[in-house]
Amino acid sequence: MVKLERTCAVVLHGDEGRTKKKSAIMVLNVSSLLGFGSNVKNRRASLETDYAKQDINFTGNTWATRWLLGVMPKGLYDPKKGDAEAFDRMSQALVDDMNQLIQTGALSVKGEKHWLVVLYVTGDWPFHQKSFHLGRTFGSVAKQPSSKTAPKGICHNCCADQDGYPFEDFESPEPRWRTTVGLDPPFLQDPVFLQLPHDQAMPTSMIGLDLFHGFHLGAGKVFCSSVLVLVSEILEGSSVAKRFESLHDLFFRWCQLRNQHPYIKKLSQETVKWIQTTDFPSGAWSKGSTTLCLLRFIIETCRERENEIEDTLLHTCYIAAVEIDSFFSKIYKEGVWIPGDKAREIAAHGFAFLKFNGRAARAAFEENRALLPFMPNLHRLHEIFFLMVDQVKTAGFCLSPLVWSCQLAEDYIGKPSRLSRRVSTQLAVTRTLQRSLEATHVHFRDAGYIR
Repeated sequence: MVKLERTCAVVLHGDEGRTKKKSAIMVLNVSSLLGFGSNVKNRRASLETDYAKQDINFTGNTWATRWLLGVMPKGLYDPKKGDAEAFDRMSQALVDDMNQLIQTGALSVKGEKHWLVVLYVTGDWPFHQKSFHLGRTFGSVAKQPSSKTAPKGICHNCCADQDGYPFEDFESPEPRWRTTVGLDPPFLQDPVFLQLPHDQAMPTSMIGLDLFHGFHLGAGKVFCSSVLVLVSEILEGSSVAKRFESLHDLFFRWCQLRNQHPYIKKLSQETVKWIQTTDFPSGAWSKGSTTLCLLRFIIETCRERENEIEDTLLHTCYIAAVEIDSFFSKIYKEGVWIPGDKAREIAAHGFAFLKFNGRAARAAFEENRALLPFMPNLHRLHEIFFLMVDQVKTAGFCLSPLVWSCQLAEDYIGKPSRLSRRVSTQLAVTRTLQRSLEATHVHFRDAGYIR
């Protein structure tokens, strides 16, 4: 029998890294839900409960906080080149081991039995689509207002984007898609990971909703790119190119003053993917931290010019930017469990961002401007905010959505991937695992986990 007081709750993560010749390599790993908090300054004061607090897993070297399960070069599981079922077979081997560990446990050096249970599977949408064989994903979003085929829907949890259930409704307190949550299974075939213990009434709840891909590398990139176009229009310059030069100079001066590291070398039309005015800006950067850096630059720039931009499209975007920045600033100060009142406050900032972003998108449409498109990631964020509120209604507190956020896991993915580029192609899997174990041992020893 599993004893919960000696059971470790973990999150399984999967994603593709880059191996030799810019090919992909699948990396699967797990990490504890609990950790040593985050590096955010001025975190919540909890002196009276420090001995018992449960914190998010956002600090420490990822070699010591993430544990490698398996790697597989894409040539082995790519349907066009290899075996389409190879990934499922690797997943099956891992699931069998995990279920055995749940059933029998593992003995410690003191002779005590411990258990390890996977509660959630996290990753980007392509990974979830592959590992859970999803029939409803971001890729099936309706491309035209009128289509000959009925839209399939974009969400594995509900019928959002299907006929009668628009995902773009960010004003209603209860959008219509909310009535369909959990009613229609999205699986094209039985997922291997659902052989692990999970909520039978809501099997898709095992799929972690990721804030990092939802905002930092998703809706946030699109939002910031569009707003930067609007910011450039209030700067000096006789042409679009000249105004972006002014934007570039202003941004990097701001970075220098604020000691920010944006991980981009220039801020131009190419950076925001806005070569022509008919293009929808979508962002060319690949770092999630770049999105937050640009977001805070936008907020400070608009705050300094608030009188100048009043009653404009940019001012509506500025309000939206303040709301989502408040959401992230406050949620990173919380632990794994967020008290009810604080959870409602944080979620309210998220809802406000979606509302004002939607109003700005409507205004851009009415002005016939290619800005602020509605992307499926906005629905992913919408679900996260509602999930926080729903859990508070049920339990009086909520589980922090940061437990599913993948930024630290993304950092970890790069490490075995780099090792795979330094070993023989014929022995890539074996040698990558061996070298990863060596690196893990070093960092476990440095962290004091082993002696």
